[in-house]
Amino acid sequence: MLRCKDFVKIVSVEEPRAWRRRLELRLHMMMCRHCRNFARQMEMLRSGVKSIFHSESSDAETAKIKEMEDRIVDQLKK
Repeated sequence: MLRCKDFVKIVSVEEPRAWRRRLELRLHMMMCRHCRNFARQMEMLRSGVKSIFHSESSDAETAKIKEMEDRIVDQLKK
């Protein structure tokens, strides 16, 4: 079973694609209300950031946004 620390790392950095990983996450969320709240908050943040940064913009702005997203992901992986 996943520990809360592992759960946070997975949910923060990646979207789980493997069915086993998704199952582990769901089982953990069924038992841990703190991680359930964290996952809900992360989803709200992701949707908010996507709505802000993915609005209609020029190619230069799109490139800057992509660069910022890449830096954020790199920092989260560390």
